[in-house]
Amino acid sequence: MRLKDYISAIILTVILVACVPGSKKEDTSKANIKEVTFARYEHIVRTPIDEYAKEVPALRCEFMIEEAESQDKEIEKNINVGIAYAIFGYDGICPKEATDSFIATIKDEYLSLRPEYYNEKAMNSGAEWFNYNYTIKSSVTRGYKDIINYSITTDTYTGGAHGSFTTTLLNFDPATGKEIKLNDFFKDNFEEVLIDRLTRALVKRVGAQSFEELQEMGYLVLNDMFVTDNFELGKDSVRFHYNQYDIAPYALGSSDLTFTYEELKDLIKEQ
Repeated sequence: MRLKDYISAIILTVILVACVPGSKKEDTSKANIKEVTFARYEHIVRTPIDEYAKEVPALRCEFMIEEAESQDKEIEKNINVGIAYAIFGYDGICPKEATDSFIATIKDEYLSLRPEYYNEKAMNSGAEWFNYNYTIKSSVTRGYKDIINYSITTDTYTGGAHGSFTTTLLNFDPATGKEIKLNDFFKDNFEEVLIDRLTRALVKRVGAQSFEELQEMGYLVLNDMFVTDNFELGKDSVRFHYNQYDIAPYALGSSDLTFTYEELKDLIKEQ
């Protein structure tokens, strides 16, 4: 066989082998990742406290929630059940079903306030505190090794001096749809070391010179530092989010404490 024909035969063989299914080990970890997408479910409703008048206080619900969709229904179910439980505390159902059930419940509770509203109206009160609001929105990004980062913001007002605003962070394994917990990601007995690092990070973040000064500013007075399970495994860093009242009073708001993976490598399990 001539050299030219021999080289051509080798090239043809390589091409044929490359095209044979299974000739190259498939990356099964990526297969499911591509299947998981999200579609937004929106539900906006206004319920006046007085059904016979328009310009009156009302309950306003605005929900914009991302629901998982996948060819693998087990993955889809795992993610959606996790989302519904995190938002509403309902177990075993999807976000859409949970949203409808929640709205029906709070509408009944709100309308039960009608007698109280009519009493205040009779006294010429503006009764502005009867303007209730529930706004829940979510967003989705991809984080560390394509982990699904799911963020939920909840803004509510149900009377009183001020409302409440919280952020809930979830992490889902795209290959199984299961939520990744602290113990899944960090080594055993990580809490004590991480609490110390979180405390130091908070001192630095707020510009305090010591732990005592941190407390003088209002942090960690009523609560000790703890490793919150409200965390996000982002692409480049781990974010721990503390909502109002977690480690500080309402006036100081929420706190984010962030570490690179390099900074926590001694605490992270092999992935």
